[in-house]
Amino acid sequence: MEIKQFGDWKTRNTIKDMMGVKAYSKDNEWYFAIDENIIDFSAMKALLPSAEYQKLCFLQAKKIEFAELFKDISKITEFPKRKYVVVGDVDSIYTLSDKLSMCILIDEHNTKRTLAVILKQPLETDDLKEKRIRVIGELGMYSPYARFQLENISELEIIGPCSRLVEYEDYTQQYKSYFKEAEQQKEFSFEFVKLGVISNRKSQGYQDFLKHLKKSTIAQENIILEDIKMTHENIIASIKKLNDENECQGICIIRGGGNPEELIEFSKPALLDTIIASKLPIITGVGHVMDLALCDYIADYNAGTPTGVAEYFNYLVGKKAANEKAKTKDTAIQFIREKKKHADEELKDLEIKYQKLAEENAFLEYENSILQQENNQLQTKLNEAHQNQKKVSAFGLIGKLFRF
Repeated sequence: MEIKQFGDWKTRNTIKDMMGVKAYSKDNEWYFAIDENIIDFSAMKALLPSAEYQKLCFLQAKKIEFAELFKDISKITEFPKRKYVVVGDVDSIYTLSDKLSMCILIDEHNTKRTLAVILKQPLETDDLKEKRIRVIGELGMYSPYARFQLENISELEIIGPCSRLVEYEDYTQQYKSYFKEAEQQKEFSFEFVKLGVISNRKSQGYQDFLKHLKKSTIAQENIILEDIKMTHENIIASIKKLNDENECQGICIIRGGGNPEELIEFSKPALLDTIIASKLPIITGVGHVMDLALCDYIADYNAGTPTGVAEYFNYLVGKKAANEKAKTKDTAIQFIREKKKHADEELKDLEIKYQKLAEENAFLEYENSILQQENNQLQTKLNEAHQNQKKVSAFGLIGKLFRF
């Protein structure tokens, strides 16, 4: 490797005197010729100032376009024609051509550590879907991506279902006595003043939850967010923390959809035990509706998806408001009914009193008519008496006249 000399005279002398380095002049410029197979870079790092060592590393680094990097790695990486026996779970299947197909193997649910298996035969998706296989082939590399792959397959055997399905079935058998049917899961009647949410702040699932949660349901300042990487260990720690702090009335576990191998985290026994032991109610919204997660069957309420969690709380608050409105309406109706009943009772009393008064009035009218008759009779007698008196007076006057 040839690089132009750099640094002050002390740096140049230090490099020049090292084994594997030769200094020379060319075109009135001084250069270092460095034999990369001889020079001890660790010794150079110890002798040179940090800034000068970093400069040297940059100068000696190979400059290459990004697209060519993987091809270059493939060229310098030589594989002996050695066969390997590999056992793994089929994560995905691709058709490369009419005669070639590829399946991607994983193990321990790690989708970041993969091995491609190149098969000289077409495959239907269902042939190896969610299967655990044993395959024998030669290790090679796909140069455009510098990707390890197993080629020249001599044997392929389907062992059975993938380890995820085996684990899922095993966990199901262990915890099925704790499973809650939909009608057994709670519909909460109390008000959630503060809500604990276990999720990843930047995840699509959490953003969907916030998007669909009405402001009138739960204010964002009343959401206690446990912003974590969604592993079952982290979720367990957050559930325990929220229970210990006891500042919220419930806990939501929110995670959007994804690879089924990643969602197995939500079926781990340790997590299920923690949900069962939680004093605070647990509401889950994990993956899509069709995704499998055993925590959904253990939780106090399974909303299905992150959006479903938001809509569920909107429903609870809306139902509470409707109940309060109905209660207010019922109270008003009851008040009106009681007022009407009181008015009806008063009216009935008045009707009874009126009837009595009417009867008394009829009796008085009858007595009045009797008295009127008697009065008329007395008046007639009085009139007759007056007439008789007048006659007596007249006879007396005539008698006096005749006397004289």
